[in-house]
Amino acid sequence: MAAYQPKTFKPEHIHIVRLHWHGYDNSEIAQMLGCSEPHVSLIINCDEAQKLLQQLKEHAIDSYQDTQDDFQLVLPLVRKEKIKLALEATDERVRNMACSDILAIAGHTPQHRVELTRGKDSESRKLDQMTPDQLRDAIMDDLGIPKIVTPDPNKPPDDMLN
Repeated sequence: MAAYQPKTFKPEHIHIVRLHWHGYDNSEIAQMLGCSEPHVSLIINCDEAQKLLQQLKEHAIDSYQDTQDDFQLVLPLVRKEKIKLALEATDERVRNMACSDILAIAGHTPQHRVELTRGKDSESRKLDQMTPDQLRDAIMDDLGIPKIVTPDPNKPPDDMLN
């Protein structure tokens, strides 16, 4: 027995195919459109609907490939912009997110998350009382980096005092 073929493919039939394409099952389509489930099944299985579904599938694959091609074209620009944000953004959150994005693009996955806690010993209290400049100098001393002395513009150089 040959499958049902409507004499004309009506807008209602196209609507049924579209809903089917979007993932609705036959009972949902029938309920939405106020028709029977067997009617929906007949329409979806007719030759015209199958051709339409095939065209939608081919178009979706083409669209996906076009999107992939477009991404490949703009990837170098996106990469440069992410690097620029990571290095030059004034907002620390933007820099941090850009760095995370760069690492993700490169395929880096952090092994584990480290949580640092600081006790309230005498060393911690001493650090809490330091100015940012004093803290920087202390860190540089710990790392063995020589301190850079900037001359005071209001004080004459040592060689002029003699």
